[in-house]
Amino acid sequence: MFASRTVLMLLVVSLLSACATAPRQLDDVQFDEKLVETDLKVEALGKAGKMEEASVALTRLAALNTARKEPWSRLARMHFESGNYGAAITAADEVLQRDSSDLAAKSIRAVSGLRVAARSLEDIQKDQTLAGAARPDAQKLATLLRETLGEPVLVPPTTPVVEPPEEVRRPVRKRRVRRVRNVSPAPAAVSVPAAPARADGASANPFGALQ
Repeated sequence: MFASRTVLMLLVVSLLSACATAPRQLDDVQFDEKLVETDLKVEALGKAGKMEEASVALTRLAALNTARKEPWSRLARMHFESGNYGAAITAADEVLQRDSSDLAAKSIRAVSGLRVAARSLEDIQKDQTLAGAARPDAQKLATLLRETLGEPVLVPPTTPVVEPPEEVRRPVRKRRVRRVRNVSPAPAAVSVPAAPARADGASANPFGALQ
């Protein structure tokens, strides 16, 4: 008799503890009302800089209806904006478990993952013992990024290319130097002596005799 009472008491205690750990699930209408109330509370906590309390409020809201994704969406965005990328990835995964087509959750998870990878690679570069082991993964990540960006170069140059002046761009034509052939010097002019004056004093005009 005593043993049966003991077993019954243990069952009651276990049921009470189960009810205490697992909150009662709200239907969609009740949950929507609670969601509006929690959003106002989280907004006020965020303005006050109490991000930890805001995260706890959203986590408690998520437990009231485990099928809804809204609390996890707000958690993912809040953690992403605060730079807590690991928690943002975890919350985004919770969203995608409930809605695999949620584009916002996919974007948050992808960008958060890239930023975590970038930080990790920066830390690895400082440790030469790990740099070699991480090289294959870094190359794989770089290949995926090039394919995603559609660029042959992972980070295209951002500095504008300065075009040279038009005078520089035009090809300079070389002037052809004409070779001067050796030409013999022209013969010196031969001076013709003037006709001697007539001794008889006649005019030098050849038609003078006809006059």
